[in-house]
Amino acid sequence: MAFSMKRTLSLILSFAFFISSFGSAFSAQAKSTSQLRSEKQKIQQQIDSAQSKLNKLSAQKQKNEEYLATLRSKINLMQDKIDSLEDSIPQEVKQARLDELMDIQQGISAELSAEKIGKQMKIIIDRLEGDYYIGRTEFDSPEVDPEVLVKRSERELKIGQFYQVEVTNADDFDLYAKIINDYE
Repeated sequence: MAFSMKRTLSLILSFAFFISSFGSAFSAQAKSTSQLRSEKQKIQQQIDSAQSKLNKLSAQKQKNEEYLATLRSKINLMQDKIDSLEDSIPQEVKQARLDELMDIQQGISAELSAEKIGKQMKIIIDRLEGDYYIGRTEFDSPEVDPEVLVKRSERELKIGQFYQVEVTNADDFDLYAKIINDYE
C-alpha cells in the first residue's frame, strides 16, 4: 500500500511539473499572476495531502512490523518452553506402570473370556495358523479383541466363511471352540 501512495505522490509531482513548465508556456499570457498562485497553492495542498497519507501509512506499517516482531518473539518463547519440557518419568517407571495395567487388563479379559465358555456364537475364519484356524466373533475387531481358535483336525474350514461355534475353553486373551455348523 505504501508503494501505491509513493506512486500517487510521484504522479502528483509529475503533474505539478507539467503544469508549471508546459501549462505556463501555453497560458501564461492568459492567466494572471494571482491565478497561477492559486493553482500552485492547490497543487501544493494536494502534494501535502498525499505526503500526509504517506506518513500515516508509514506509521501504520511500522506498528504492524512491531506487532509482528512481538508475535514472533512470543512464538519463539513458547517454542523454547516446549523444547525445555523434558520427559521426566524414567523408562523403568513407565514400564512398571504399563506392566501393572497389562496385568489388570489380563485379569479382566480372563473373566470376560471365561463367561463365554459353553456359549454359541457366530465367527468368521480369518486365517490358518499352525494347528488352528483363527477366527473372531462378529462383534470383535482383528488384532484387538480375543481370537477364536478352532482345531484344524476337526474338519477343513474356508477362510472368510462364517461358522456357528460353541466355546469350549478360554485363556486370558483367546477362546477355544468347536464347529457346530456352517453359517449361511
